[in-house]
Amino acid sequence: MSANPWRTAALALLALLVVSLVIGNVGGDGDAKAKPKTLAISLEKKFSGQLARIEQDLRPVMSEQGAEGTDYRMEEGSTSCREQDGSPAYVCLVWLVDGEGTRFSLAYSLTSTDGGCWEASPERAQLADGRPIPIDPAKLPPLDYCLSPSAEEDEASPACDPSYPDFCIPSPPPELNCPDLSQTDFTVKIEEGEPHGFDSDADGVGCEEPTPEPPEAATEPKGPTGVLGTSSVGPVRVGMPSEQAEALFGPPERKEEVNFGGDETAPQIDWIWDFGDGEVRLQFETENGTVTGYVSDTAELSTKSGVSVGDSFDLIRDQYGDQLEESPVGEGAYLLSEGEPGSYPALTFSVEGDTISSISGGEFQAAGE
Repeated sequence: MSANPWRTAALALLALLVVSLVIGNVGGDGDAKAKPKTLAISLEKKFSGQLARIEQDLRPVMSEQGAEGTDYRMEEGSTSCREQDGSPAYVCLVWLVDGEGTRFSLAYSLTSTDGGCWEASPERAQLADGRPIPIDPAKLPPLDYCLSPSAEEDEASPACDPSYPDFCIPSPPPELNCPDLSQTDFTVKIEEGEPHGFDSDADGVGCEEPTPEPPEAATEPKGPTGVLGTSSVGPVRVGMPSEQAEALFGPPERKEEVNFGGDETAPQIDWIWDFGDGEVRLQFETENGTVTGYVSDTAELSTKSGVSVGDSFDLIRDQYGDQLEESPVGEGAYLLSEGEPGSYPALTFSVEGDTISSISGGEFQAAGE
């Protein structure tokens, strides 16, 4: 039976097409071509299978860089590959996380061999924020086998969307949100479509970590605050240098020399702050510049028990009774002493009628001293 010439011609044409496809999948230098996704899947599986050995090689190298974390694990599905410009080779990133949460990647260069396999050579390491880890590539763990991409693996896995080149994110469906990913601050190519909407402000960075709020600028202190005590106003105490007092209360609104009527240099300088209903005077000894006492005639500051200017004198008389002593200086002033009644340091309440007109504290200083 003679052969059908049309059938013979068709078989010859089919054979020619097959040969053309084979040749088309091999470059002029013999390098096979592969899909980046297929290479990424194969590399991740091979890497995962030898993770224990790789960790043993990698730990001392990372330790030299101050990263002491152990228990390395892979971020499954984050391995990505891309073609190198002007080269038949591919660059693939394998992402790892150590036990302390430090995330970093190892970059491998994949080149084909004459046998159709793919050999992976380490190139560099870098942290998740892009900072390089200064490690000699020769010290990075090599993959001592070739990678054989499987078409079945490629077809079974969802295609990586080109909008996200740092690692593999499948195209929708389903549509993903940032909480669905463990990665942040990754590259987004908006021109590729960006179907998941990870880059809300269109700046080329997806799922950005929120910028921490800058610390509030320290406000300059503005005058005395705190409780009126026998030898203190808030944190400022008798004997404190003027520099420390100024650091706590800020500079005074004005200063006034007090010389007690003498002709020589005034032994006391008052720092004065005005309040809405009065003022506070912080008294300093001129010679050594330390706090000697204070006088307050504003109701905005009060004692530990809540007594302030404007309160009835009956209030403190009922509260303290025999602990109050008349001041040896002037009339209408009463002492609430820290020690024995009538001694200093003490709180001094000046009274006009039945109302407290001022509260002072500190050491007693006779006129002219």
